[in-house]
Amino acid sequence: MTETVHGPTYDLSANHGRQALHTGGSLPVIQVNRDQAEVAGELSVLPDNRAVVFYPAREFAYGATVYVDLRYDGEVLSRFQYGIRPLPSFLSGLLVDQVGQPVDEVVVALPDINLRTTTGRNGAFNFGFRSNVEATLPAGRHRMVVNPGLADRRYGTTEQWVTVEPGRLNRLPAAQLPRLNPELPFQRIRGRTGNISLARDQLRLDLSGAWLQFPGGRDNGDVHVQQLDRVGIPYRAQPVANPHWMFAVQPGVRVDGEVGLSMAIPALYGSYDYIPDDGAFVLIIGFEPDEKHLIPVGLGRIEQRRIHSVGKLPLSSLAYLGYVLIPDDYQVWAERHANGEISLKALVAELER
Repeated sequence: MTETVHGPTYDLSANHGRQALHTGGSLPVIQVNRDQAEVAGELSVLPDNRAVVFYPAREFAYGATVYVDLRYDGEVLSRFQYGIRPLPSFLSGLLVDQVGQPVDEVVVALPDINLRTTTGRNGAFNFGFRSNVEATLPAGRHRMVVNPGLADRRYGTTEQWVTVEPGRLNRLPAAQLPRLNPELPFQRIRGRTGNISLARDQLRLDLSGAWLQFPGGRDNGDVHVQQLDRVGIPYRAQPVANPHWMFAVQPGVRVDGEVGLSMAIPALYGSYDYIPDDGAFVLIIGFEPDEKHLIPVGLGRIEQRRIHSVGKLPLSSLAYLGYVLIPDDYQVWAERHANGEISLKALVAELER
């Protein structure tokens, strides 16, 4: 028996390497170059004396071609060859809640390639380990959904893009999954309806000009709404669109149309003194569901400790809604946008200067 292979492979020579294939541990990659390299091993005759098994003394390299000559008493009885599966890709990560505690027994899915797994007791999850060739993890950009369909009602659901490099153990940074406040009930909402009060009237939505699409394609469903500090929101944002807190609406509901909103301003250390005077403009921040980041979506105005949208907002998702204060020096630019003199993009450009 000989082996031919040229390319990278995982180093499985040490015991920890073989264990890593099952546990998601460290997997060093080495370059191998073998041309018809002899494979040492042992033969074992099965009890009925009708079959012989060969046990190689080392692991074959991924992507190798193995050549076999079957001889008996010096005579070649058969020659054949077979291939070892290509170098697989692996993906591993850790799931925690908004205070950093591991989240166990929650489904993590790559729905577009029909793969799913479940987090362990320490919040760890892996793709590609212990999988057969049919379930090989393909390289590329994949959509990862955590707790799809709110299967575990203790938590919300999140989506993110993950990139899998071919032939590597790809490690993700810790992913956050918000734990839902059990004191706030789920509420039924539907598109093309008027004002809806959510989260004990902390958030009001005018959905009369918007169609909703829930996961699974439904136009109505139950949502859970709660305030989250910025550290509990697992999505990036440009500096101008980085609020201190947001309303999280679970599950992520897509929107086709325009939404009016009003949101209560929370106290800061028990005081409302930090709130600007009534009439001041703020920048309302929403969620872009395709690229999965926070973006400016329009203007709001302060009135009696609430933010009211200036007109209706062209939202694409209800998932996260919040605001950032606009400095006094830029209020004139906000007013110009409110009057239709400049675009939202132009206003954001001024704020970023």
